[in-house]
Amino acid sequence: MQYPEVFGSPFETLISVYHGDGSVVITPGGIDGGQGLNTKCTQIAAFILNIPIELIKIKTPNNVVSANTLFSAGDMPHDAVGHSVRICCEQLRDRIAPFRVNNSWVDAVQAAHMATVELIVTHQFTSDQIPVYIDYGAACAEIEIDVLTGDFQLKRVDIVEDVAKSINPQIDIGQIEGGFVMGLGYWLHEKLVYNRSTGELLTNRAWNYKPPGAKDIPVDFRITLLQNSSAVAGAMGSKAASELATSLAYVVVGALRKALESARKDSGAPDTFLMLNTSTTKEDILVLAGTKNSQFCL
Repeated sequence: MQYPEVFGSPFETLISVYHGDGSVVITPGGIDGGQGLNTKCTQIAAFILNIPIELIKIKTPNNVVSANTLFSAGDMPHDAVGHSVRICCEQLRDRIAPFRVNNSWVDAVQAAHMATVELIVTHQFTSDQIPVYIDYGAACAEIEIDVLTGDFQLKRVDIVEDVAKSINPQIDIGQIEGGFVMGLGYWLHEKLVYNRSTGELLTNRAWNYKPPGAKDIPVDFRITLLQNSSAVAGAMGSKAASELATSLAYVVVGALRKALESARKDSGAPDTFLMLNTSTTKEDILVLAGTKNSQFCL
């Protein structure tokens, strides 16, 4: 995989420090859609300000603080918001630093407040602040098919992905696993069937549209993070790791083709067969395996 991380939208972030208890509130410009953005922003702020994570809170993003952000997609907020949080926290750290000598964080914040130091910072990320970089990844898959039913099982999948200096390896591993399984659904499960006469979508509900379930994930699923490998990266030297692994799921198509070639050889079917389509479901696999009716007899 060579996945270019491109930035196409400004992201505004606001951070406020409260003198009463020293709490830090981050209002990010991007939405945490499950990719761990809020957790990573909290970690960045805690690291730059050298304070406990418990003092940091994330406020729901809104289009008043970040008025012109287009969307949170392609894991752009990972870098854009993360970079903005870093810039904001560095400014706050420098403003409070003169009051932090021999003082706790809370005492330093209170002293800065009494000295009318501004404790609110905003920063707008723009696409020129982080150069475009490439996410690299590789995957290998082993699949087993049942030539009598078309059923299949992913016996093992190995993924290696370059995340540079990961801010949170556990989140990155979870995102890589999730992205891969979403791609797995695209290639092997989620087939759209239309009525040829009316155009009506027939696979329009969970009864006949089958997204991957718990038993469809690889039996042996191994994720390796390649860290400290790239000179060019994003926020805090890390790289995005959310939806990118979806593209690596194509590896199951290659494994499936090899399995079908083997099955067709055993059944005496021709070596050539139609290209695999999206999605190649169990019914399609049964047909493509070249299984003869006679093979159903004991």
